[in-house]
Amino acid sequence: MNEAGAVAAVLAGIILLGGAIKALPTIWSFIKAAAKVPIVVESVAAEFSPNGGSSLRDAVNRIEHQHGERLTAIEKRLAALEDA
Repeated sequence: MNEAGAVAAVLAGIILLGGAIKALPTIWSFIKAAAKVPIVVESVAAEFSPNGGSSLRDAVNRIEHQHGERLTAIEKRLAALEDA
């Protein structure tokens, strides 16, 4: 490699290093955001397990129970009307 090629290689290395250093804050923010993903997934997953009243699963169970009670009441009323 001649002297001009060596200088060009050194300059290219400096430019690449400068670009990498400039990109570090962006890369770091992506790393921090990626580190939060398991925590978010765990908190969302917890909503699908009953916990005594405040989870989404508990809310669905309450709605299904209320729906079942109403359906039973309607069926009883229909049966009484059919018997009359």
